[in-house]
Amino acid sequence: MKKATPNVSNKRVDRLVKSIRQKVANNDSRFRAHNKVNHMNNSELAEFIGEQVVRKLITLALVSTATIKKTEEFIVGQKFQHRQKATTGIQTYIFDGFRDRILNPMRDKKVKLSRNRKLDKLRLLKDRHDTEMQAEVGHKPFRVAEFLLMLWSMLSEQKNGEDGFLLTNGYANIFHVKLEDDSVVAVSVDWDDGGWNLFAFGLDYDNRWYAVFCLFVPAT
Repeated sequence: MKKATPNVSNKRVDRLVKSIRQKVANNDSRFRAHNKVNHMNNSELAEFIGEQVVRKLITLALVSTATIKKTEEFIVGQKFQHRQKATTGIQTYIFDGFRDRILNPMRDKKVKLSRNRKLDKLRLLKDRHDTEMQAEVGHKPFRVAEFLLMLWSMLSEQKNGEDGFLLTNGYANIFHVKLEDDSVVAVSVDWDDGGWNLFAFGLDYDNRWYAVFCLFVPAT
């Protein structure tokens, strides 16, 4: 004798399938959110839950905070040019690391800083590697497009080496920058010989950065 076939309507089956898919999607979303939180540093976690970050600095000290004003859109390669002050209005000396790792991949891209950004300027009190500073400060690196916009805005304020937010005494202004391939580099900007030197290195590339240099990070 054949067993009776259950009388299950198509609508009921559709509802069941939809319910299962929703549960799978919810579980996947929870997994991705959990994974994201696990990989956040203290600064990112505080931002995620809406708390103000309080930095406990030991080998760095806050010097000042500045607002970098939003900018008009521009093409990266039209601003960042090696020894072309007559064209760009700012003398920049672009070294190999900055050219190869930052400028070349971004050269033809249009960028725009759509909102003001606040930066903290921290002075090193002790010689430190990049990863040592990252561990202490807990900051996340600037996205490369955002960094180039902020850098050009700051250079424009001190195009002739005037005193300002950036050091102009030959000491390094340090920025940690996340590239489009997700790697992170340390950018050094310093004023010398009538122009701005632009370097980029892998993290902890060589010797520690010297005390009295300054690190620039998102403001808390």
